Amino acid sequence: MILPKIKEQLLATYSQLTSWISEDKREATPPEKSFTELPQQLQESLDNAIKDLPNHPTYLKAVQKALDSSFSNWYNDPANSHNSLAILSSPVEPISLILQNSLETWQNEQQIALKTLAWQNRPEKPENLQSKLLKQLGRGTLAQQENKLEIIIIPDLSYCFLRSVEGLDGIEYFRDTLLKDRSRFWIIGCGKVTWQYLDAVCKIGAYFDEIISLSFLNDEQLQVWLKPIVTAMNIDFTKHEEQSEDDQTTAEKRYFQKLARASNGISSVAVKLFKISLAYEPNELDSETINSLVKVLNPRLPKLPELNPNEHYLLFSVLLHSNLSLPHLAMSLGDDESNVQHLVQVLCRADILKVKDNLLSINPLYYPQLRDELDYNNFLIAEE
Repeated sequence: MILPKIKEQLLATYSQLTSWISEDKREATPPEKSFTELPQQLQESLDNAIKDLPNHPTYLKAVQKALDSSFSNWYNDPANSHNSLAILSSPVEPISLILQNSLETWQNEQQIALKTLAWQNRPEKPENLQSKLLKQLGRGTLAQQENKLEIIIIPDLSYCFLRSVEGLDGIEYFRDTLLKDRSRFWIIGCGKVTWQYLDAVCKIGAYFDEIISLSFLNDEQLQVWLKPIVTAMNIDFTKHEEQSEDDQTTAEKRYFQKLARASNGISSVAVKLFKISLAYEPNELDSETINSLVKVLNPRLPKLPELNPNEHYLLFSVLLHSNLSLPHLAMSLGDDESNVQHLVQVLCRADILKVKDNLLSINPLYYPQLRDELDYNNFLIAEE
């Protein structure tokens, strides 16, 4: 009968030890502070500030540097020089805006006729792509005969095709036209996924003389770019890690190092991640006071939900085309619009897809993980 007593004593001792350990842990853990979402006024100010952010200067300088060299050589000797420049970017970067802003001042300085493809989206019927390109970019017989110099700008090449039966006619027309007339200089913007696909099916890369890829941004470049917002909102970086004794400068540097790693140095991903990492610490005396703190949490991308094969194909098609309408998405998948609609709704609710002006696009916050998952599942994804 001794054994039950010993067992009872051991259990009591274990219970007491567990209690002591729990108390020690509670004492060692600092009390959690109450951080909330930004108040509406601050959120609106943040949204407006982000909307007003210029394209990153690193991108603009890269385009201008490549253009200065290529264009000068062609202008001095059109018949014997390269007459095209392709600028590639991550598929979630706004390549059209980057290219337009890079050329804004430059194109006004040129004394040469200039044509810019004005489409904000591809034509409704893919079979009309070639005829519409010819109408916008074609040249008259006299201009061809006289070899008048001309600059052609296509802000986003993905607007010139749709992955469908007749959707590549526009690319084939464009590709064949490129080499026929050396009196024209072509400047093209394109996402890397789009470019790799077109190179695989149309060998587009063989028709371009110079191709550059926009580099990824480092922590210092992101920090300088977002500094106006940091200053305007008086963001406190010293509390983004509990028990950190870093001063503001060191804590801010560490935050942007984490932001650069998490975003893969892609500006569109970084700015959205920066936005969701901001939190609000109400003042203890007055939760509405202007002295309440805007602080940063550790920048972490939201977890990509589990996806099935049909969703993989749909998301790859959206990524491939930069953005596209629901009817065009259905065409690209070779499926009925009604069958695609429910998948779109599911992915929109999961926030992976975004809809603006009836055009679908990938939420940049999910791009790094989505890219890896599609690559793992053998989709044609460009290396970054």
